[in-house]
Amino acid sequence: MNNMQFTKVIAQAWSDPNFLWQLFERPSQALAEQGIAAPDNLNAMLVFSTPEGTFLTVPTKPSHLSSTAQNARPAIEMEESCHVAED
Repeated sequence: MNNMQFTKVIAQAWSDPNFLWQLFERPSQALAEQGIAAPDNLNAMLVFSTPEGTFLTVPTKPSHLSSTAQNARPAIEMEESCHVAED
């Protein structure tokens, strides 16, 4: 799913409670209705962000990445003292 498709799915889920329920119950069918191919046995987990927190999903590493890339340290290292500015 590319960024444009992802954005479309999120907007639809925000505006249509029936679509959100379908996305939760039958993700492959819901995505197909948005023109996004997904395997019938897609095991999707919907997680709702809150004002207090969100989730970061790390996707599966593409098989074409070399072992060097696999063992590389992240380009940006986060320190324990990192703070997020509040509004």
